[in-house]
Amino acid sequence: IDQGRSLTIENADFQMSNYLRNGFSYVSYRTERPAIESQAVRQALAHCLDTDTFVSSYVNNYGMRVYGYYGIGQWMTMAAMGTLKFEDITEVQEAKLKTLTLDKLNHYDIDLDKALDLLVKDGWTRNADGRAFDPDNDTVRYKYMGGKLVPLSFTFGLTIDNVAAAAVLKQLQENFVPLGAEIIVCEDTYNNILIDYLRENGERKYDLSFLAYNFNSIFDPYIEMYGKWDGTGTQNAAGLYDATLVNLCWTLHKTPRGDLLDWLERWIAFEERYNQLLPSIPLYSDMYYDFYPKALKNYHPEGEANWPRALLEATLTESADK
Repeated sequence: IDQGRSLTIENADFQMSNYLRNGFSYVSYRTERPAIESQAVRQALAHCLDTDTFVSSYVNNYGMRVYGYYGIGQWMTMAAMGTLKFEDITEVQEAKLKTLTLDKLNHYDIDLDKALDLLVKDGWTRNADGRAFDPDNDTVRYKYMGGKLVPLSFTFGLTIDNVAAAAVLKQLQENFVPLGAEIIVCEDTYNNILIDYLRENGERKYDLSFLAYNFNSIFDPYIEMYGKWDGTGTQNAAGLYDATLVNLCWTLHKTPRGDLLDWLERWIAFEERYNQLLPSIPLYSDMYYDFYPKALKNYHPEGEANWPRALLEATLTESADK
């Protein structure tokens, strides 16, 4: 990005468009797995990531942390952060708008003591023989689930040559493993890991992975989260079914048309529940930059749902002057 910005300054034949991302990057969970079906384990994992350091080193000043199922380019995010203003609203509506924030979202800052406390209270207090876990002699914690000992063990799908995924894995290996967890690393292509997450091949090999997602221009989480996981299809990819979350999605889905404040209030309620359940660990949302010759006219990626659609409206002239 820095090089591209310099290019547009130094070379009059190039220009740029920059716009906020309508999506986010995250650590994905397969919550139907025995160890990850526990909310406490998912929260403990989140407390083992120094996300602030990760985000600042990976996206620098071109992105920011997020704490829920949202991107910084969505209108409701900007409204909740106070950077989007509504026109022609009453004083009562203005007062209500000021209360509609994301301040109640848990940031899950790095806290290894909190992570350990969550694991212990959730029952991960046994070793492989069923005796009390001894941190001086045992390496992996176990918990009795359904009468069987289940290890605190995870398979991490690591995208080949992906710097961000490797950084996330390194932090989990340094912070989560010493608490009594096991992480088995399997390298794979991003496409295969995504197929695994979406169950397009009917198979789930990985418990955790680093993924990214851009939302549709019409945001409706009910469509994505209402189904119970049945081992097939792409519905409810995280595998988590929570009746409260589904009801909040449905309430959001049924918001009267044009009632933006009501929609915003319902969206925040959904985000707060998502933040509590953690079907994923939200990491960051960033700013996109497109660099292109001035000979490319009518190219407006910031105003379209995706890059191909923006390209369809563009035309390429013989020179920048035409």
